[in-house]
Amino acid sequence: MSIVLTPAVERTADFLAALSAENDYQTSGEVRDSQIARLGQKFGVRYVVVADVSELFSEYFIATRMIDVESGLVERF
Repeated sequence: MSIVLTPAVERTADFLAALSAENDYQTSGEVRDSQIARLGQKFGVRYVVVADVSELFSEYFIATRMIDVESGLVERF
C-alpha cells in the first residue's frame, strides 16, 4: 500500500495574519530561552529545538540550539 501526499498550502487571511504576527514577535528579540523552556514544560517535552534561518547573498544559514526545559540551559552537542 502506498500513500500519495498532495501538498496543500494554507492561504486564508486569518492564517497569514497570525503567521505574520508570530514572525514579528519572534524576530523582535523579545523571545528568550527561558520563555521557550516554560512553553516546553507546558507541553510536557524534555527538550525544545530552536532554529534560526538567515539568508545572506542567496546563501541560507541555519543555527540551532537544543534547550533542556527542566534546567532552561542550552545543551551542547
